[in-house]
Amino acid sequence: MSAGIRQVAGVTKARLEKYLLQVKATDLSGDLSEQLQTYEHQRSQIEAAINLLSDYERQWLQLFANLTPEQEKKERDLMAKAQETGGFLNRLEGGREQLIILQNYVLQLRVAIANQTESDARTRPNSTVSSSPLRLPKIELRRFDGNSTNCPVFRDWYLSTIDNQPISDQQKIAYFASCMVGPAKELIEAYQLQNPSYSDIVKRVKERYANNEVIVQQLYAQLERIPRIQEGRQVRTLVEDIERILELLLHQGETINNRMIQREIEKKLPRWILQDLERKKLEDDSWDVTKLRKFLSNVALTQEAVHRMTPELGGVKISEKPLVKGSKPFTQGKSTSALSIVAERKAKSVPCAFCKMPHFANQCRKYSTRDQRIERCRQLSLCFRCLKPSHRTKECRNGETIIEETSSTPKPPTSVVASVSNQVTARNKGEATLLMCVHATAADQLHRKREKVLVFIDTGSQRSFITERLATKLSLPFSQIENLNLMAFATQRIKPYRSMRTTVSLKTVGGNWQPFDVSTVKQITHNVQYAPSQLLKHHFIENWASLPTVACGDPEILIGMDQLSKIMEVSTSKPVKSGFSIYETKLGPIIAGHGR
Repeated sequence: MSAGIRQVAGVTKARLEKYLLQVKATDLSGDLSEQLQTYEHQRSQIEAAINLLSDYERQWLQLFANLTPEQEKKERDLMAKAQETGGFLNRLEGGREQLIILQNYVLQLRVAIANQTESDARTRPNSTVSSSPLRLPKIELRRFDGNSTNCPVFRDWYLSTIDNQPISDQQKIAYFASCMVGPAKELIEAYQLQNPSYSDIVKRVKERYANNEVIVQQLYAQLERIPRIQEGRQVRTLVEDIERILELLLHQGETINNRMIQREIEKKLPRWILQDLERKKLEDDSWDVTKLRKFLSNVALTQEAVHRMTPELGGVKISEKPLVKGSKPFTQGKSTSALSIVAERKAKSVPCAFCKMPHFANQCRKYSTRDQRIERCRQLSLCFRCLKPSHRTKECRNGETIIEETSSTPKPPTSVVASVSNQVTARNKGEATLLMCVHATAADQLHRKREKVLVFIDTGSQRSFITERLATKLSLPFSQIENLNLMAFATQRIKPYRSMRTTVSLKTVGGNWQPFDVSTVKQITHNVQYAPSQLLKHHFIENWASLPTVACGDPEILIGMDQLSKIMEVSTSKPVKSGFSIYETKLGPIIAGHGR
């Protein structure tokens, strides 16, 4: 996962090595002002390279929070290797040490210049400035395999570490040949038969692999070949690949802030990111590649933060084909997602069988009682089971009965998501797994009707949902009907479900209203364990060994991956002593995770 970070850091590391080799010890017998100016310029170069490498180090460390144990072990091995001689983390530490020495030189020169100014008429005083050379770490040889896109990084490293050193040409030839592998090595071996000079060998390799136009074309081709990521998948790999290619293009002197590259990057993004991106563009007319890179970095950090909050709601395998009549039921491995869907949209209004208005028949207010609906069915000659006029009730093949003639007792609503059992979340005595739930105020688009509800944030769900009860209570207008194939929590079968699209507004902690596009379902899930919001008001919650209480409730709104970026803050989690973590969202702080 860190391949992109390490490759981009290699470019900066090569620059840092080059800058460090240019630093010489102070010479008080020469022009002090000129030396001071040179040292200050070198200090600014080294400091900029160190700051950039520190950013890459910080990005690498942030990846660890979202890794599996196997991935974490592999990344730790890679980080340990990067801390060895020749690795960019090792160079970073060496650069920090040399920066301190260089700052010492600058300070000593300033003192010497001040003393020289005061004693112009006297002989320049002896100085106690140390002129010991810099103690640079041992440098390991890098390899070049003939890949033109790697040539600029290798060339900068070789020039700064070997070519500029005061050694003979024969030694340079030996070093240069030992760095070559693969096709590049074969080229060197064939050319060495002619007994060429060192400059001829370097020139030959440069002509073959360092063609700027070829490198740029290959980088653009790599950018085009990056596959478009699927809905709900992590974007970190995509961001790293894009950053690596753009950094190399910049190194070749290319201008990357143009519409062509911006368009090429946008083609790789899934729909839920593009929707958020278009909203950002409406807010900012001067949108460019620089802002797009920052936006994608924030999206990746947000997604990783959410996955850290709910590790048990991991990735979901989603079927891309709707259920077809007569086909075998779709099955797959057990899913830990609360809800995954396959949508089949139909852009048309929903006619109620009773009053022909755009809502479901079971939500009709004009014919709200059982007796009224039975009488209406008789007037329109409708089937009591499916509400269609083409047959009688006893001939109906529909397994679900919409109007029961034999009983007026309503059946409890069926949840599209299985109940989350306390026995599952509380695996050991005194322990619990708290899901990401927060109370928020929901309202219609005009914010006239409001309701305090429990909101469930589920990274395993591709879509966001609202219960039919809440949608009816807020009188939300429906825009279209869609046939969904829903897979409930911990099940292996997909069930067809007819849903409506609507928009609900949630009030953020800043007092603003944020709209969310959602689909209606009868119920989302039952008995979800979460931390009561009043616990966060205690100042010493971080020091509690265990939470005094947890709450259970039925969420009315589920926020999935399509709307996630609207509420998540790009920030790290805050662990507490009980084992849980506190996360910041735009709807308020959340306690989630596994603990006591």
